[in-house]
Amino acid sequence: MNELKRVTILILYMLMFVCVSAQDFSNKGKNFWIVYPDHVDGTSSAMGLYITSDVNATGSIRLGSRTIPFTVMANSVTRKFIGPNATGDAPNLGIVNTLSEGIQSNSGIQIVSDQPVVVYAHIINAARSGAMLALPVNVLGKEYIVPSYSSVGASGNNSGFGQVTIVGPEANTTVEIITVVKNRNGNRNPGDTIRVTLPNPGDVYQIQFEKDADISGTRVRSIASANGSCKPIAVFSSTTWSAFDCSNPRGGDNLLQQLFPIKSWGKTFLTSPFITKPYDIIRVFVNEANPRVFKTENGLRTHLAGLSSAGFYELRSNQPMLIESESGPISVVQYMTSLTCDSRNPVNCFQTLSCPFPSDPEMVILNPVEQTINNITVFSARQNWVPPGQSNVNRCYLNIIIKTSESASFRINGNLPSGTFMAIPGTAYSYLQEDVSTISQTNPVQNLMADSAFSAIAYGYGSVESYGYNAGTNVRDLSQFIQLENLLSTVNFPATCRNTPFGMSIVLSYQPT
Repeated sequence: MNELKRVTILILYMLMFVCVSAQDFSNKGKNFWIVYPDHVDGTSSAMGLYITSDVNATGSIRLGSRTIPFTVMANSVTRKFIGPNATGDAPNLGIVNTLSEGIQSNSGIQIVSDQPVVVYAHIINAARSGAMLALPVNVLGKEYIVPSYSSVGASGNNSGFGQVTIVGPEANTTVEIITVVKNRNGNRNPGDTIRVTLPNPGDVYQIQFEKDADISGTRVRSIASANGSCKPIAVFSSTTWSAFDCSNPRGGDNLLQQLFPIKSWGKTFLTSPFITKPYDIIRVFVNEANPRVFKTENGLRTHLAGLSSAGFYELRSNQPMLIESESGPISVVQYMTSLTCDSRNPVNCFQTLSCPFPSDPEMVILNPVEQTINNITVFSARQNWVPPGQSNVNRCYLNIIIKTSESASFRINGNLPSGTFMAIPGTAYSYLQEDVSTISQTNPVQNLMADSAFSAIAYGYGSVESYGYNAGTNVRDLSQFIQLENLLSTVNFPATCRNTPFGMSIVLSYQPT
């Protein structure tokens, strides 16, 4: 190939990259498809949808044949409740996915708006709640690895079941699920491959697994079919009710998270501990053989060991840490535990709702440093803003991680935080645990801004209850990029002089056809 052709191709690729980069690939969007997975209380539970934006927006929520219009004012929140049963802004009958395995037609929930909005979803009943950050259609992927956690001794007919729930924005979407444990019906074994086609946008497939099983490592991907190429899918990991991780834990919640596609995984993560908790559980998921993953904790860098057969490392700590991969991309998930697993709580305090260190299980998917953003509008799910009479949460918090050199620029609703940033030893980053319990009583929306990108988690505690979710993130495709190499340079630098040779490589997430 002569020099002119090389330069022409290079310019075309650069122009294409600039066009793609100009788009918004964050959790803000104008079109979302989400699901309502099963809850321990079934249709007696309610789903709260909390829609925020930094601009005025108008839109609608479509549930089967029903439509709920909404408007949201800049830096405020609009709340819409689905159920319980036939009540709320719309009934949840036919929308809650109660199937142990199968397709529930037209049970997907679509949120569309004329301006970019942020959507949080919260399934709750009687202080059994789980919450998630929703992702718009334009950032969905085609391959996912499921995080979850095993419940310990769940009682009741519908407690302790892990489940994977999938919706496709396009017709004739074919998905493949590779199991790691037996399913609830007992007719699927570990390692089985399940293939199912969703005929219409809004059709939802759900599979539940055996009681108290850990479904972490389950794989879900979209595949090509006779009707066309593989298509994007939205994948959700949840449980009907979970308690963990001590013997005989009391107090539980349903887990609920929309998953980030593998293409958006990164290589560098930082964690900040949940406030007042004696320890957090951290799982690091990998997607390759022989991974090289390290953690830096208290300034000490060590190689992670003990990779599980399901493809994750598990850590326990009450300290912030840096987690880095020197091989392929990874995903990091942070968990809260049942309040009775905290030895500081008196025995049976959960019965009187008087435990001094409340909370219950929660699962939060963290975003890598490569996907952080510098402007987030987040909702704090205090008890007075969620479905009436359902929640005990009265303590709300934000965890922020930012470069230490940029921490002074961080603001909450235009004001300095009341807390103090603390350095993460051995790194260039600091973290903040900010108590927003007071301000969330009158305004549940916090606008977070800084001069530099940061990561944020929103979470809260109440007697035998908690919620938590990633407050905001980019979800860019990090698996495809163009790399330039100066063949005569002594250092790796993507530039060259005129009439000198250079190399160019393109990395794609899927094998081209």
